[in-house]
Amino acid sequence: MRKNILTIAAAMLVFAACSDNDLRNNIQDEQVGIGFSTFTGKLTRAGSENSGIEAKNALNTHHTTFKVWGYKTVNSTPSNVFGESNNAGTIVTWSGTNSAWEYTPLRFWDKSATNYKFFAAAPSTNSWSFANDKVSLTGFSVDGASIAASESIDADANFGAKDIMISEDVTVEPAAYTTQKVQLNFIHLLTRLNIGVNKDAILNDYTVKLQSIKVFNLVDGGDFSEATA
Repeated sequence: MRKNILTIAAAMLVFAACSDNDLRNNIQDEQVGIGFSTFTGKLTRAGSENSGIEAKNALNTHHTTFKVWGYKTVNSTPSNVFGESNNAGTIVTWSGTNSAWEYTPLRFWDKSATNYKFFAAAPSTNSWSFANDKVSLTGFSVDGASIAASESIDADANFGAKDIMISEDVTVEPAAYTTQKVQLNFIHLLTRLNIGVNKDAILNDYTVKLQSIKVFNLVDGGDFSEATA
């Protein structure tokens, strides 16, 4: 009789252990963090933000922070996930160490949600506003750029983070909750000014040095509203 009791107890212990492991695995499967990947310009191809064309067009080339708003819909009811209800949003920061966009606390996908919607703007240092799925910005300013006469300038010269950007709206369906990062495609809101200087053929036999270029009367600030843009 004692042997049978011990056998039953051992079997129950094994069953309990298996159930605990299954429970842990199920929880782990459901707790998948929401991550972000960024791109700028008209291209929307996702990929490594550290190599090739993706590196040149990644948001972290221009800004190291952006602000995100987002909500999920469960049973036809929208629910705040990234701070859109109080207009604050969530600041996401580029980690050079981890080569990734990070924020805290980490949010997790809710598999019961019909879909998620995301909205973003950069950089986070501006006082962005969010309402009715649209972003706006009041009283932003653009600092001037000063380039030394001896500095080498080419088409990719970095004049500093002067631009402001917003992301195209993103809707994520359940099939993508655990398989990919949220791809945010950022659009430049300001216009890039390119200045080209050509030496006339008659001066080919001479050394010409350009001392400075000055541009006057540019608008250096203003307001932006996605709703009326």
